[in-house]
Amino acid sequence: MRLFDWCRLKMSLSVPVRIAILMLLIFLVQESFNLDFGILGILPRKIYGVFGIILTPFIHGNWMHLLSNLSPFLVLSIVLYYFYDRIAGWVLVYGMLWTNILVWLAGRPYLHIGSSGLVYMLAFFLMGFGFFRWKKIDLLVSAIIVTIYGSLVFGVVPSVGRVSWESHLLGAGVGIVLAFYLSRKTHVSSYSLKSIS
Repeated sequence: MRLFDWCRLKMSLSVPVRIAILMLLIFLVQESFNLDFGILGILPRKIYGVFGIILTPFIHGNWMHLLSNLSPFLVLSIVLYYFYDRIAGWVLVYGMLWTNILVWLAGRPYLHIGSSGLVYMLAFFLMGFGFFRWKKIDLLVSAIIVTIYGSLVFGVVPSVGRVSWESHLLGAGVGIVLAFYLSRKTHVSSYSLKSIS
């Protein structure tokens, strides 16, 4: 198996691109019909805010908000599915759920929307996994993600305003915990150096 494989890349696009299209379609419906889906976000410690645990990654306030999340989501989730397809779905679903559950439990009492928590979870999972696993191909992936998205670390700093730094911080934490947990498991990577030609 080559390190870069077109067939493998096409397979790794399937889930991330579908999720991205869903995010885009939901936003277009909101804009086209002048709706406000923000009320479906996470409202911490309120029963009706529980629905946001599943819905909030698909809800964005404006085009800038959507595009600033969509681009890194696509890159990071494609990398996840390309190199770690055996665990990618598990990481995506459980990482999103745990991040948003923690935001519901510990976030400020405002509506939290957007997929930035998911983006941070993915980024910190990919950054941490190689360093915990300490295998060459995984270290290479981690180093590349750190180089491209290392500046995300500044987004976990508590701040005022409408930015949900809680989603960033908790997403990063969940990503690191998942990376550590799964790095202790065997056969999570579809790549091994023996298979690279």
